Amino acid sequence: MTLSGIDKKILNDLIDHIVNDIKPIVEFARKPELRSMFKDRDGFDFSLGVAVTEINMMFVEGFKLRNKRELNKEEKAQLFNFFGTRMYEIKEAIFKCG
Repeated sequence: MTLSGIDKKILNDLIDHIVNDIKPIVEFARKPELRSMFKDRDGFDFSLGVAVTEINMMFVEGFKLRNKRELNKEEKAQLFNFFGTRMYEIKEAIFKCG
């Protein structure tokens, strides 16, 4: 079983939302104490990790509520492929925050 058209749209919408409103994530990740804790010189890596985690968490939890089950192996692979195809946009949004 693969992701439905509705699931794909929801995932794309979640990614769009994070890309368009990434500034709070970047501001959080650039706090000096977090950069020091994670050995992240400029907060970029942590920002990227938080953004991807938020998208993943919101999508997976919504999927479970809608479908009354966990993602299967094929669906998980599709989810990670989506991240791969849209990763450039997420990274660009972080860079644009300065």
